[in-house]
Amino acid sequence: MLNLEAGTLRDLLDAAYDAAPDPLVWSKRAVQALMTLTSARTGAAFRFTSGYEEDTFRVRSMDAGAAIGNSGAWLSAALGATMHAPREMTGMLLGHTHGSTASSVTRLGARLADTPGWSDCWPGGVVDSMGLVARDPNGDGFVVTVGLDRVSVLNAREERFLGKVATHLGAGARLRRTGHSRRLDDAEAVLTPGGKILHAEKVAQGQRASLDDGRRRRDEARKTTHDADRALEIWKGLIAGRWSLVDHFDTDGKRFLLAMKNTPAVDKRGDLTPRERRVCALVAMGHRDKEVAYMLGLSVASVAAALHRARRKLNVSSRTELARIWRAGA
Repeated sequence: MLNLEAGTLRDLLDAAYDAAPDPLVWSKRAVQALMTLTSARTGAAFRFTSGYEEDTFRVRSMDAGAAIGNSGAWLSAALGATMHAPREMTGMLLGHTHGSTASSVTRLGARLADTPGWSDCWPGGVVDSMGLVARDPNGDGFVVTVGLDRVSVLNAREERFLGKVATHLGAGARLRRTGHSRRLDDAEAVLTPGGKILHAEKVAQGQRASLDDGRRRRDEARKTTHDADRALEIWKGLIAGRWSLVDHFDTDGKRFLLAMKNTPAVDKRGDLTPRERRVCALVAMGHRDKEVAYMLGLSVASVAAALHRARRKLNVSSRTELARIWRAGA
């Protein structure tokens, strides 16, 4: 069902890390990229805030900011209506988990056209919808959704693929929320396209090998010789659990790679290290170790070790208990 060509994936990842100063331009590019991936004719995107109420994930506010296609205005209206819809409808858009960042696919086997109340606000001819949810542990989120004229359940490979895509959309959304102008002065490290490190703050000086590895992986993923699955596996969410690499073009046209700090925001808990807190927060959102490793750009062994140390410090005996107490204190 998805157009899993390497060129299409590259366009989507480029959209995620686009440095466009206008948030509407950025959102529309993300929508257009997902429309190409799904062969959809209409789509929209919005930002939202969320949190937990009695251990249940709830959307608290929503800002519909981008719509594309002949039915774009109708789609925006549908998103607005969804904000105040019953949970069974919001669940179709934002997922039945605790707001998992990995992916939330609205195609759950049910026809939107048959959902009570949905046909009153959804564009004509749209009988299904597919969307990606990128949500940080602090509750900030970004959704891209497209309206489809056919019903088709995604297979396991496509769901895994879209989960990783959502990771990059979330990373791009975080970069925009931080307000960095992506100047050389904002970066913790500056690299040439060939890998030479021109500048590195103290925190980055001991991670030169990791930064260069991230650069090589990023460049490798952009080659058309790889299929989309392989390219996405190579290009992980972060480098060493801390940085996103983004392009920067100087006034004279010279290209640099900037290592921008881009870690998910989480609150402090006891004597946990920053890495342990991020791992716990993502685990509490329902992610497996392998998914957390992809998001943070760490090895699965590093994630498991951080989780083990955190459980010992928090005096909890199981992953389920850890997730429960973490969400209760969020």
